[in-house]
Amino acid sequence: MGTEEDRNRNILLLQEYQERMDAIYQHVTLVEELLAEYRRVKSALDEISKAKEGEEILVPLGGNIFIHASLKDTSNVMAEVGGGVVTEKSISKAMTFVDKKIEELLKEEENLIKTSQEIKDRVEQISAKLRQAEEKG
Repeated sequence: MGTEEDRNRNILLLQEYQERMDAIYQHVTLVEELLAEYRRVKSALDEISKAKEGEEILVPLGGNIFIHASLKDTSNVMAEVGGGVVTEKSISKAMTFVDKKIEELLKEEENLIKTSQEIKDRVEQISAKLRQAEEKG
């Protein structure tokens, strides 16, 4: 294979790796957003478990909008289990579910970061080959 062909193949590989890195970074951003959401849920569940029935709390609706609400039950929450089906769960079961989701997301983020480092290493190798080829002329 000629040097020009090698150069073109390496340039294409670099472009491919860049696209993969962009996709990984987007995925990491999504994972971080989900982690933040689950951490907020965990904090809210913790606060609810410490509250007394009838106590008034602020409930976020989204977009930094809240409503005042009184707690009728401080030991159970409603959780969507899929397909629009909602069921009652104890605070402790909901916390366990949230902890599991956080753990899964942290593992996913760790794997994404590991993959991005592997790609970065390959990009550096290819870039070094291209520089060497240009220096040789």
